[in-house]
Amino acid sequence: EIRLYCYYGGICYISQHQWDKALQYFENVISAPAMMPSAIMVEAYKKYLLVSLIHCGEMRSLPRYTHSAVTRACKQLCPAYEEVATAFQTRSVEDLGKVADKNAETFIKDINLGLIGQVVDA
Repeated sequence: EIRLYCYYGGICYISQHQWDKALQYFENVISAPAMMPSAIMVEAYKKYLLVSLIHCGEMRSLPRYTHSAVTRACKQLCPAYEEVATAFQTRSVEDLGKVADKNAETFIKDINLGLIGQVVDA
C-alpha cells in the first residue's frame, strides 16, 4: 500500500536527517484520500508534527486537500504530541522538558523518544 511505502520512506529520511523529504512523505500519508484516519496515518501525523518542529521551528500546516475529519481526528488522537507543539511555541526549554517528561511513556511506546529529544534541542 502506498501509505506504508510513504511512511517507511519518511522514517528512512529521518534517519538521514533529510527533514524536508521526510515531511513530504509523511504529508503524503496523512493527506491520502480518507474519511477517517487509519492507524498508519495517525503514526505519520505524530512524526510529521515532530519533524515539522525540528525542521521548520513550528507546526507546519497540512495541505488544504487533507480531509478536515482526518486532521481533526489526528489531533484528538495525539494529545501528547499536540502538547509538545504548544510547549515548543512558548520557546521555553523548561516547559518543553516538563511536557517531554510527563509524556515520556507515550513517546517511548510510540518509538519517538529520539525525535522528542531533537525537538527539545531545537
